[in-house]
Amino acid sequence: MISHPMLREKRPIIATRPIEAVADSIKVAIEEGHHGLPVDGRARDGKSMAGEYLINHPFWIENFAMIPKISMERRTNRSDTSFYKQIQKKLKLTQHHQSAATQRVSQIADRIIAECIAQKCIGAIMFLDESQWMNNDDFEYLTNIDNSLDDDGYRLFCVFINQTDDSKAQNEPKRKQRATELSPHVVGRFFMDHHTFTGLRGVSDIAHALDQYDRQLKFEDKTFTEYFAPRAYQDGWRFASHANDFVNAIAAIRERNRLKNNGDLAMKIFELAVYRLLVRTAPKTPNFSGFNQGLIENVMAGPYMQLERARMRQAEA
Repeated sequence: MISHPMLREKRPIIATRPIEAVADSIKVAIEEGHHGLPVDGRARDGKSMAGEYLINHPFWIENFAMIPKISMERRTNRSDTSFYKQIQKKLKLTQHHQSAATQRVSQIADRIIAECIAQKCIGAIMFLDESQWMNNDDFEYLTNIDNSLDDDGYRLFCVFINQTDDSKAQNEPKRKQRATELSPHVVGRFFMDHHTFTGLRGVSDIAHALDQYDRQLKFEDKTFTEYFAPRAYQDGWRFASHANDFVNAIAAIRERNRLKNNGDLAMKIFELAVYRLLVRTAPKTPNFSGFNQGLIENVMAGPYMQLERARMRQAEA
């Protein structure tokens, strides 16, 4: 028996306003002729999920193939061969231990071009997650792949997903520093613009996210909201109607803990709140007709502050 997607270890990634904003920024950067776009954001806001969603739902852009996401790792060996081996591994390419760097570049480029041909595209988009671990030389190595595709008439566009509050990478050059440290041809390709990724901000963002459960996500011909709260759904209740309660709950949590500014809602916290409310609470509540701000605040408060305290520790490190 197939279990409901919300009961599986890896739950569905939903479309959100922040994901749409990244897609728009990528399209603008491509139209302007750039070959890359840094996407900066904090831990757990949903940057990596955004990349995964856009790769798996390529309808948002035309004429560009999607390459499997490359998760960059912290390396002690910073040679060109080490860099290319990492990409080969992520693309599941056969590696020969003694292959020269130029051979590795050709193999990677051939794999990307094959994907472009298969999808009848003029270029490819490659998401490099955790790119805060990349060093300055890595961008030079990446231009070799870019050049190889260009020589064959194809275009490579790289999305660099950076975690800005990773203290372990604090000694790595940051985006603003890189603009002054990298060679002009690297800056001109990859660093002519950037995008700041955020969590959900305000009633509109949260209502849009909750609406995915009300109307877009379905299982056994029922929306997720209808599946877990069938009677309330039939009576007209919708999860998105609580968007304002979410905003007020966040404000109350922040005020109680003396946190400044309004604060956004990290996707990690949002998804956990949705799971606790829709999957665990609604089906077990007799005559369920909806949630209230107090309950929403209660399910979010602990995890929200755990993440905020961790962020504050990182900022002080």
